Amino acid sequence: MQPAPMHPSETMRAPTTGSITIAPEKRTVIIEHLQSAKPVTLNENVVVGWTVPQTVELLPFPETVVTDVPTVKAYRFFKYKNEIVLVDPETRKVVTIIQ
Repeated sequence: MQPAPMHPSETMRAPTTGSITIAPEKRTVIIEHLQSAKPVTLNENVVVGWTVPQTVELLPFPETVVTDVPTVKAYRFFKYKNEIVLVDPETRKVVTIIQ
């Protein structure tokens, strides 16, 4: 017996497992495209699983990044220090940090 097909809205949702895996070469692509993003100042350490405060603006990935790294399309990001922080927009939880 085959599993039931996913509802279209389920395929667009970001997973909420707490982390995603992005290959090193794809991480380099993301860093290169987003190096000019304005960093956010926070008084806390940013770690995977942390809930991002509502005061931090979560940005969509530019189409140039999504084209090269389609995995990130469902996520949002912000820059913290020299790191790109990927966030699940529904839960506002950090899923991975690219250094």
